[in-house]
Amino acid sequence: MKHTENKRLITKRDAVIIGIILAAGLLALVLFGTHSQYGSKAVISVDGKTVKTITLSNLTRTYEIDEAKGAFIEMKDGAICVYSSDCPDKICVNTGYISKKGEKIVCLPKKLIIEIE
Repeated sequence: MKHTENKRLITKRDAVIIGIILAAGLLALVLFGTHSQYGSKAVISVDGKTVKTITLSNLTRTYEIDEAKGAFIEMKDGAICVYSSDCPDKICVNTGYISKKGEKIVCLPKKLIIEIE
């Protein structure tokens, strides 16, 4: 006697588990996907005082910070960096571009902080 089996690739239980995982993924996308991690502005402060607020955009612009002579910043592609500074250690220059909320560039000799909000 021949024995034949009906094999299912996905059982009802497997389908329910897959459905729950997909629903959880969609819920996470809706809840967390709408909040961008990228900031919309950079706040520049010198010696604890805000001296300039820049709205980040895809335009390329350069600025010299008057309150921190010798420090030059560049905004490009929605990010900002200190591209040149006459400070001795150049940590601020080596930080590179920042664009995400909470990221900072700090230049201690010039008391300069750039923070993304």
